[in-house]
Amino acid sequence: MYIVLISLGAGLIFYGLGAWMAGWIAGFIPGLLAAGVVGFLLFRKVSGEVRAVMEKAAARLQAPVTTEQAQEQMIEEAKKILLSALIYRRWWFAIPEQVHGQIGQLSYAEAVRLKLQKKLTPYKEKLTEAKTSLALAWSRDWQSNMVLGLVHHREGQVDAAIDAFKKAAPSVSGQPMFWGIYAWVLLEARKRDEALQVLASGLKTSPKDANLIAMQEALSNKRRADMKIWGEPWYNLFPEEIPQEVLMEMARKAGVAPQRPRGPVPQKGPPPMRGGGRPR
Repeated sequence: MYIVLISLGAGLIFYGLGAWMAGWIAGFIPGLLAAGVVGFLLFRKVSGEVRAVMEKAAARLQAPVTTEQAQEQMIEEAKKILLSALIYRRWWFAIPEQVHGQIGQLSYAEAVRLKLQKKLTPYKEKLTEAKTSLALAWSRDWQSNMVLGLVHHREGQVDAAIDAFKKAAPSVSGQPMFWGIYAWVLLEARKRDEALQVLASGLKTSPKDANLIAMQEALSNKRRADMKIWGEPWYNLFPEEIPQEVLMEMARKAGVAPQRPRGPVPQKGPPPMRGGGRPR
């Protein structure tokens, strides 16, 4: 990574100057200071540039669209914007992983849109494309790993879906809906006891979350969890589950033609789901 190498180089130069002027022990002080300052400044510069790219992509995805063609073009343009961040891939760790994770989430959104249009072959191809990108995401990018789990779930790969959620879980702080979706995937796999354990884990960090409590009560009483309680965030991941009357109301409020939700939106900074059916 260039930032590390440049910082070490600056540290060695100032160490040499300090050692020449005051002895080899005294040289450590200016060397360490120079390496730290140069590394901090370079990291702030690069992370700021990557953050700007992510914000630009997110802003593009928030633009109003009225046709399916315009929505497809919008997503492709957002992908190109994200790919532009790869010029910094050699400067710091995890930048490519972050970019691939965000692109994978957009590919997932494209896939579910194709399914809504009943274009099943392109849907499966785009789902595979999403899986390929998401598999390259950073291990601490919980959102990308969650979406990867949903891709596996749609493909009927139960064990792979659960493994993806397990991978994401340690990086989740709060985020009640993650635990709700995780539990739902386990419930769909007929693992009710494990689903209850996951809900208990979510309630440890969000003890007053009404949706987690409702899911826990439903599962404890051997009823099916109603994922509609999560509202728009759920519909963003499973837009085929949105009731038609809700879709029309959303369109009326927005003053545009009815459009299904667009899927996950890229995160704005660098790296730091109907309980009854079985969407595929």
